[in-house]
Amino acid sequence: MRYVLSTFVVTPVRWLADFGWRSLTPHEVTACVNYHRAMDRHMGIRDIPETYEAFATLLDDHEAADFAFDARSKAVADVTLELLTTFPPSNLAPKRLVHLFARSLLENALLDAFHYAHPSRLSLTVTRMALKARGAFVRYALSPREEPLYGRQRPNIRSDPNGYTADSLGTFPKTCPVKHGTRRA
Repeated sequence: MRYVLSTFVVTPVRWLADFGWRSLTPHEVTACVNYHRAMDRHMGIRDIPETYEAFATLLDDHEAADFAFDARSKAVADVTLELLTTFPPSNLAPKRLVHLFARSLLENALLDAFHYAHPSRLSLTVTRMALKARGAFVRYALSPREEPLYGRQRPNIRSDPNGYTADSLGTFPKTCPVKHGTRRA
């Protein structure tokens, strides 16, 4: 749980530093850390890192020590890559190109863990340049948004058309799956 939560703290900060129209300020990074620390505490997670640097160390150390091939994880990754081909504007591009673009964003350890082929240096360069160009375009060519843009206003955000309730999502048991009060002999 701590590793997964560290991805919510570290990955956006790194992504925005690399490809966003601007990096987060130190105050914004601290706010992100404090928000996730509070959320983690409410989730009952213990030994929560106290700083961004500690979250980054947790993430990097876990990935270095524990990334390994798992067929179930690869199945999820394969389905996720396929799903990426269905969202606009990616749905207009050849699937092979969308898959290559996505793999060009994955770190080598993750590519190895999924047994994915490593993209060429050219693919890596083109992908990074395209994302950096997008960030520069947003920064210098677009006017700052003055009104919020909600997910329901975006055509590429899809959800259940009939709605849902939180308790109907996932595979959560209705009762505790642990048999309490029984002893093993």
